[in-house]
Amino acid sequence: MAEITGTSLDSQHRAMQLISGAEYWLNIGGDGMAILSVGPGQQFTTIAAAVGASNSGDTINVQAGTYPNDFFYIGHSLTLQAIGGVAKIVATQQAPNGKAIITEGVPGANVAINGFDISGATVTDGNGAAIRYEGGSLTLNSVYFHNNEEGLLGANDPNGSITINNSEFAFNGFGDVGHTHNLYVGAIALLTITGSYFHDANVGHEIKSRAENTVITNSRIFDNAGTASYSIDLPNGGNATI
Repeated sequence: MAEITGTSLDSQHRAMQLISGAEYWLNIGGDGMAILSVGPGQQFTTIAAAVGASNSGDTINVQAGTYPNDFFYIGHSLTLQAIGGVAKIVATQQAPNGKAIITEGVPGANVAINGFDISGATVTDGNGAAIRYEGGSLTLNSVYFHNNEEGLLGANDPNGSITINNSEFAFNGFGDVGHTHNLYVGAIALLTITGSYFHDANVGHEIKSRAENTVITNSRIFDNAGTASYSIDLPNGGNATI
């Protein structure tokens, strides 16, 4: 049985396509944006499957728990929301795309990830990221990045932005000659970090930003017992508020 709500006939048709004979609840608002659910007894058992079934503007509610080797690509606007606690994505094998556990973003897209714990990213070249940013606007709320070859690795997007709130980056870095970091952001328009904790990077930097504008406020940056080379590195210069 499925519940379909909303006034849009297109939305209802899309809901029927998603249902495909399965038995689950799917709530759709009048604007056509769907809420999909992941976890035991939910619509989907993996985040990857839910992302694959989603469309631009949808929200995916992920029940608290551990999702091993749940690799996926986000190529449109989307919100991932942990429900009932932390949703942990743990990699115990190399990322199949050679990039990251989560590869996300295209220019113009808006992606939000809330309440996740992401660890274990590895790839053949030693540059495996928990999240690989590839453009658009990415917002992270209460996300813990740890024990990855690279925490977050950001590509260039001259109009892009990354916003990090109340998050933690720790023990990331391959540990060779410092080419991997807790956070590495390419040439984007704006990096904003608020209320977050960066510590114990492995040889690389705690924060490395090539953004045109970098704003870091109310945050802690400590090497502790780690081997980080820089606390903050802004190799392209730009405008900085720290």
